[in-house]
Amino acid sequence: MLDDYKQTWLKLQTTEEGRELLQSNLDAYIKAGLEHFNENDGFDISFKAMLWQRYNYWSFETPTNQQFIDWYLNFTKE
Repeated sequence: MLDDYKQTWLKLQTTEEGRELLQSNLDAYIKAGLEHFNENDGFDISFKAMLWQRYNYWSFETPTNQQFIDWYLNFTKE
């Protein structure tokens, strides 16, 4: 699944509309206070912001930052 999201992230970077979407995700991610979360893990912050947006979208209730962090750390170590 991580590879699928990475391919989507790469594809979004190729169009103006995609870059605007990634920037919107990034702005919301930073506003949520996650700007410095795991910043040296080798993943681009805009990729993490996209994952955060997708996590929020697919959650059945409003997730907390800690729930996302726990999911992300588990998801990226697989």
